[in-house]
Order: sequence, then structure tokens, then C-alpha cells
Amino acid sequence: MIGTIVNTLALLVGTSIGCLVKKGINKRYEDVLFITMGLAALGIGWENVTNTMLFTNATLDFVTSMVFGASFGWGMLVVAPVLFCWQGSIYLVAKFLSASFLPVH
Repeated sequence: MIGTIVNTLALLVGTSIGCLVKKGINKRYEDVLFITMGLAALGIGWENVTNTMLFTNATLDFVTSMVFGASFGWGMLVVAPVLFCWQGSIYLVAKFLSASFLPVH
């Protein structure tokens, strides 16, 4: 669950920073950043999923949310609670189901 919390905080802080420096990204660089973020997300998707994976994803989301905040504004803050609920529910379902797979002594 700590990974979900870190990822949510990364989105909130990154979006806020991006919104505050909105005028600082040239349109040409913005397009390159979107492509780069897509490739980075693709590379992360190929990795095995572990808790460290969530911290790696939080780092990517932090940078991505700065760019999206600068491009789309404060509305990007809505993503954080949605992400928290989505990842949190996956965590809770996995935790609940893991009890079914524990060996019985």
C-alpha cells in the first residue's frame, strides 16, 4: 500500500509543480516529452511487478504529471484520487485473495 501512497503523492506534487511552471515548456519540447514518457512507460511495463516497481512507476508519474500539469492545468489533480482508489483496490483484492493461496497446516 505504501507504493500506492507514494505514487499518489508523486502525482499531486508533480502536477502542482507543472501547473506553477506552465509557461516554461515549449510546445516542441512538450511533444518530445510525451513520446519519451510513453516509451518509458512501455519499458516499465515490460519489467516484473514488485513493490520497487511501484516506486519506479511513482518516479515516472512524478515527471509525467509535471508535464501534464503544465499542459492541461490543475484539472490533472483529479487523477490522484482516482489512481489511489484504483491501485488501492487492486492491493486490497490481492491481499484478500492471497489468503486463499496460503498453505493449510
